[in-house]
Amino acid sequence: MNNQNLHIEQLSKGIYLVIAKNSFRPEFYLDAVNKLIQRDKEISILYFDLLLKNGLKDRFYKAETKNHKVNLASFESIQPAKDIEDKSNLFFAKNMHLITNSYLSAAQKFLLRKSLLVEA
Repeated sequence: MNNQNLHIEQLSKGIYLVIAKNSFRPEFYLDAVNKLIQRDKEISILYFDLLLKNGLKDRFYKAETKNHKVNLASFESIQPAKDIEDKSNLFFAKNMHLITNSYLSAAQKFLLRKSLLVEA
């Protein structure tokens, strides 16, 4: 699923990666994520990449679902598995304009461009 705010892809059965394409707080696009969960009731785990909002140090979060919605109480900062980070980095490598147009510092943009070009 792709829209102007999110890129969502299935990692495996019931597990999805949600990549924010802007610096908005997750509450801004929670309705879109909940609609996805209501369509696919097997979704149990969501990984969120909030790179454009939080920068490099507080980038990934995990949430579980409850009653076919994101369980906000389960929302926690994580260090993701390498394959999840790689998928997310590949998305940003293919969409470098999101990094360029972001509110990240010049230093963070430089580090990201440098690391993402290696991944692409």
